[in-house]
Amino acid sequence: MLKAIIEIYSYFFARRVFIKMHKLMHLLSLRGLGILNFRNMRRTGEEHFLRRLPKAEMMTIFDVGAHRGGYAKCVRRFNDSARIVAFEPHPTTFKVLQENIKDLNIETYNIALGNRSDVAMLYDYKQKGGSEHASLYESTIADMYHEETQCYRVGVDTIDDVMSRLRIASIDLLKIDTEGNELAVLQGAISAIKERRIKVIQFEFNATDIYSRVFLRDFFELLEGYKFYRLIQDGKIAFNKYDALTCEIFAFQNIVAIRSDFAAVID
Repeated sequence: MLKAIIEIYSYFFARRVFIKMHKLMHLLSLRGLGILNFRNMRRTGEEHFLRRLPKAEMMTIFDVGAHRGGYAKCVRRFNDSARIVAFEPHPTTFKVLQENIKDLNIETYNIALGNRSDVAMLYDYKQKGGSEHASLYESTIADMYHEETQCYRVGVDTIDDVMSRLRIASIDLLKIDTEGNELAVLQGAISAIKERRIKVIQFEFNATDIYSRVFLRDFFELLEGYKFYRLIQDGKIAFNKYDALTCEIFAFQNIVAIRSDFAAVID
């Protein structure tokens, strides 16, 4: 029946006269699916998601790409006892982060995380440093936003090494917002992932992944044994299976991967 409706629709409406209508419908549909809703944490669905997480199960939280601390502060608002560890490589932004969360008992580290311990260049706008778009990929600033760049030399570590050094056995929630470097961050946590020591992973997927040459399929392959969802403002939408048509949308969205044995705990 659905197939017949689609065929009839395409026969009558796949015409030039309806192009503007279809472009509008496309943009509206994306927003209805939790894509491009970046105005605030309520619209992204992050606030609802964090509120619904079982507090007793969320005792160790990593905020990778903490920027100025908005996410970490929201986590603390809903969980006053969790150990929150925030990572921000940008030297200017890191100072702001420390000031913003100074009374919230949150650990902070001025490093980037990736797939190996190294030193790398972090790129930002030349005229407005400390932006939320700072990235290890220069093209995200130069090509995507068509701006001149300035760069900072930053240390890079891996989640596996950090967990070992800080004597952290497991992570309950791992949030990653690193402007195209999200997959590399997870590759640096491969031991913890394979040993099932990370329960919930939230990461941003957007146009920056074009420049780092990363597909959502790469996350599906790396995170075997996890169930995938896209956040919307009052919950989450499940990916029943990988489908390029519905998965490979290079526009702002928050994806959640929940370890299969833990998925039922989060409604």
